[in-house]
Amino acid sequence: MRYKKRFREKRRIPLLKKKWFWRAILLLILFSGIFYLVFISSAFEIKEIKIAGIESCSEAQIKEAIRSEIEVSKNIFLIDIEKAVSNAKSSVPKISGLKVKRVLFNTILIQTEERKPIFVFQGFYIDKEGVVFEKASSALTEIRADFKTAPVLGSEAISRNDISRAVEIKDEFDRLKIELSAIFFLDQRIEVIPKGSWRVYFKREGDIKNDLKRIRILLEEKYSPKERENIEYIDLRFEKIYISLKNPAEE
Repeated sequence: MRYKKRFREKRRIPLLKKKWFWRAILLLILFSGIFYLVFISSAFEIKEIKIAGIESCSEAQIKEAIRSEIEVSKNIFLIDIEKAVSNAKSSVPKISGLKVKRVLFNTILIQTEERKPIFVFQGFYIDKEGVVFEKASSALTEIRADFKTAPVLGSEAISRNDISRAVEIKDEFDRLKIELSAIFFLDQRIEVIPKGSWRVYFKREGDIKNDLKRIRILLEEKYSPKERENIEYIDLRFEKIYISLKNPAEE
C-alpha cells in the first residue's frame, strides 16, 4: 500500500508581529530623536562666546569674526573651528595664537595669545617671527631689511633668517645692558647701532653666535660703559676684530 506524504504549508508570521521589525523601528526612532536633538533643535545652538587671554586686542572684533562663521552653522557641533580661527586671525593681525573650544551645550570659549612687539619696521610693530601687526606708537629698536613692497598687516616683513639674527643680537646686547637704536641688514653686513654714536658690524651670513660671544668678551673685559663712548665702530667681519676710536689718544 502506498502512502502519500502530506506537506503542511509553514504558517507565515506577519511582519508587524516580528520582533526584529519593532526593534528596528525603535532604533530608527531613537536615532532620529538624537539627530533632531543634536543637529536640528536649539538645544545645542551657540548662544554665548567667551574670550580669555585678551590684553589689548579688540574683543568685539574677535567675536565678530567668530560670529561670521556661526551664522553659517549655529550648531555647536557643526561650526567649522579651523575656519573660525582663520577668520579671527585675518581680522585681528595682533593675534598670534587662538584656540576655540566647545563648552557645555551652548558656549564657545576662545583662548587668545597676542603678538609682542620687539622691533619697529617702517613705522609698524613686528614680533619675533617678523610679522607686521600694528602701527607703532612707541620707540623700539628699528630694524631695516630688503623689502620691496609696503608692509601688510598679518604678513611677514622680514625673512625668518634675518629676524632670528636680529633677536639674537638684541638679546645679547640686552644682557650687556646696551640699548639699541637700530639694526640694519645691508648687502654685505649687519650694522648694529647702540644708543649713542658708535656702531658694530657683523658678517651678513656669518656665525652670529660666535661673533656675539667675541664682542661680549671684548666689551666686558676691555671697555667700560664710559670708555664705549669713545668707540666709533667695532668690525667683527674678519678673523681679527677691528676697532676705530673717535679719539685714539684716549686708548
